[in-house]
Amino acid sequence: MKRCAALLAAMLSAVALGACGATGGGSLDTEARLMLDFQPNAVHSGIYLATARGFDTALGVDLNVEVPGDGTDAIGLLLSNRIQFAVLDIHDLALAREKGRDLVAVMALVQRPLAAVLADESVRSPRALTGARVGVTGLPSDDAVLDSIVSGAGGDPSKVRRTTIGFSAVASLLSGKVDAATAFWNVEGVALKQKRSTIREFRVDDFGAPRYPELVLAVRPETIQDSPDLVQAA
Repeated sequence: MKRCAALLAAMLSAVALGACGATGGGSLDTEARLMLDFQPNAVHSGIYLATARGFDTALGVDLNVEVPGDGTDAIGLLLSNRIQFAVLDIHDLALAREKGRDLVAVMALVQRPLAAVLADESVRSPRALTGARVGVTGLPSDDAVLDSIVSGAGGDPSKVRRTTIGFSAVASLLSGKVDAATAFWNVEGVALKQKRSTIREFRVDDFGAPRYPELVLAVRPETIQDSPDLVQAA
């Protein structure tokens, strides 16, 4: 958490330096936007700690931390510079770069996968999801996670019935709208088990996927070109 807060301070310094270069110096009154990947939870604590302690205002930057809604295109907002920073799933960043979108990650917020498939107690194995209704948010990373978990258990991902539910995995599972859903085990998994202890949890790294950093902080290269301190902090 402290490292995340320190990096955020370095990011804000980069914004402040950029504003100095653009205006020729003087007092700063720069606004910057950071889009989270999901509803605020423990993995974002370093970001909120940094803003609560005034690291942003101390550097002359007013940082707005924003929560995405269903359908929010953080990558598109980042590329158009409508936001300056985004917390992204590493899969989504990789897919964006594969499509030629010039974005880079400057740090990992979480060092291990958080992705999972949460399922009704009747689903004893991801292999049983063949023909089942599985909710996905609509992000490309969900398909990669679902495919990996189902195939890792010996099932056929192409036979899973996928339905887009946005970020409503908890409500969709509790209501019976879906039999399973892609989700973060540290957020929706915890929330679901508080309401229904029999929910099954299949984590992606338990089904053949290597461990990888789940969430990264992404920026446009232009944001960091003139700030070596930012790169060093990462």
